[in-house]
Amino acid sequence: SIDERSDTRRHSWGPSVAVEEVVSKIDAEALSKRWNIGLKRAQMTVEATTQKGIRSVQNSLNRRLPTQSYRLKRIAQGTWYTDTFHAREPSITRQDKAAQVFSNGKGYIEFIPIPSKARCHDGLNIFIHEVGIPEHLVSDGAMEEGGYGSHKTKWNELQRKYQFRQTFIQPHVPRQNTAELDIGHLRRDICRRTALKCSPKKLWAYCGMYSAGIRQLMASTDPTALGRTAFELVHGYTPDITLYTRHCWYEMIFWFDSLDNTQKIGRWLGPCGRLFGAGDCHFILDSTARIHVTNSTKAIPEAHWKNPDALRQMEDFNDSVLKKIGDDVKPDDAYFEGE
Repeated sequence: SIDERSDTRRHSWGPSVAVEEVVSKIDAEALSKRWNIGLKRAQMTVEATTQKGIRSVQNSLNRRLPTQSYRLKRIAQGTWYTDTFHAREPSITRQDKAAQVFSNGKGYIEFIPIPSKARCHDGLNIFIHEVGIPEHLVSDGAMEEGGYGSHKTKWNELQRKYQFRQTFIQPHVPRQNTAELDIGHLRRDICRRTALKCSPKKLWAYCGMYSAGIRQLMASTDPTALGRTAFELVHGYTPDITLYTRHCWYEMIFWFDSLDNTQKIGRWLGPCGRLFGAGDCHFILDSTARIHVTNSTKAIPEAHWKNPDALRQMEDFNDSVLKKIGDDVKPDDAYFEGE
């Protein structure tokens, strides 16, 4: 009969559980039937997993369903904090005037330069693609950062797209946002390195990324880290620090220019990280204050520092950079002798 035939086809071709008009989260009993596993194990599975982005299609499929972009993104576990770093001068390359800072409160800091605070959603987008979707994000409630009461900002769109939870600190209590404290640490690192090497202030974005990278690679003092690095706590593997130990910030070095196949003098501005190449590249400042990317660098030998011609060439290089992007940074000894 038709009923028997229908039941047979339904049993062999259809789903193992009844189809509901409105789809909701699957329970242990339905999961045990769908996966053909025991009820106890199904209950344990439901408790150990999440069910996000459930789609309930009640009408016919007359168009493609929206893409769920968060499916292929890793989750940045735990609570993350974010705030905006404001610079006194625009950066050298894109004239950035701010940076979005993300912190997990255990030493891991991401420093992402952005044109202005109004573009802080760009920093969030980069963080999600390079680190992961924050499991829980805490901010100070600024409207640009999806503050309470905002609905149609770019930040809100990213929050809905990637389905992460966001909460806010108590108004006028900045100490609840760990990113505020880390911004203070980064600002001191940038000022100290700028003063020590007399590097132009317009290089703050590169110095900030370099300083944040070093903090990621240092052994964390948080008791839960058990002496491991903040990088390992987030990414799950032991980091390699070679690229950060080859040179110092704003060190005068030799680098290979592949355009004319020559060795040139440059200033080292830190590793490029995930931005360029295979992960072994460096940012280099040339005599015209332009930024280059290369994986071929070399420390200047001690003999060159005693060669008058080499010294004159390095002095000319330094004068050229100062004319382009220099500022009123005092000489090295002025910061230590109180001049």
